[in-house]
Amino acid sequence: MKTSIIKKYEKNIFYFLGIITIIFIWFLVSKVIANEGIVPNISTVLNKLKIILLDKNTYVMIILTVLKILLALAISFALSVLLALLSLINPKIENFIRPSITLMRTVPVVSIAMIVLILFFRQNVRYLGTIIIAALVIIPILYEGILLGFKTIPNAVIDETKLVSNFNSNIFFHIYLPLAMPSIATSIVQSFGLGLKVLVMSEVIVNPNNSIGKVIGEEATYGNIDSVLAWTIILIVIVLIFDYFLKKIKIKSWD
Repeated sequence: MKTSIIKKYEKNIFYFLGIITIIFIWFLVSKVIANEGIVPNISTVLNKLKIILLDKNTYVMIILTVLKILLALAISFALSVLLALLSLINPKIENFIRPSITLMRTVPVVSIAMIVLILFFRQNVRYLGTIIIAALVIIPILYEGILLGFKTIPNAVIDETKLVSNFNSNIFFHIYLPLAMPSIATSIVQSFGLGLKVLVMSEVIVNPNNSIGKVIGEEATYGNIDSVLAWTIILIVIVLIFDYFLKKIKIKSWD
């Protein structure tokens, strides 16, 4: 009985132990260094987190950040599906697209951010630049995940659809997309966390108004490490919440 209960919750137990280990290492390092300006203790960061959460503007920035990453995901998903479909239909197109995908995967985010900063130099449109930067990083992940999903569709299914009808939107949405969805869902889950990190990093560089990245950048400039860590905790919680719901949706889709 006890063994079955332990096995049932084994994953959650080790996940919790991992969190405890991180907190213990943080506590240990803060005590060894004994310098609040370098590694603030947990209580200092939690107090700063409380102050941040009591500020109404915090929630405005969180909502804007979430909306921006969702928009970046939506744009990336639409483009990735289109590119993956074209690549599936014609291998020559896949070979043509491949260098661009490789370029997007390898070019440093900082380089992209600096180019976007030049293009979107006005403060009122800088937020568009951060969305574009996040999208450029997400597209390769989604494209490869979607294309892999399409390529894993059994040949027997593809042959049957060809006998019934030529490829059209009805076949795509009712056959191709559902069969490729496991791979697509995994790519979306992976993209959200990475996209959010890139978005905030680009905000630190591009500096748009009402952005978490701008606040983190300013706090880091003034040496307020406790505030930087407090905002980092908020970002981690956002990613964990969205990962949880995305994984739940993914599991329910295949029950």
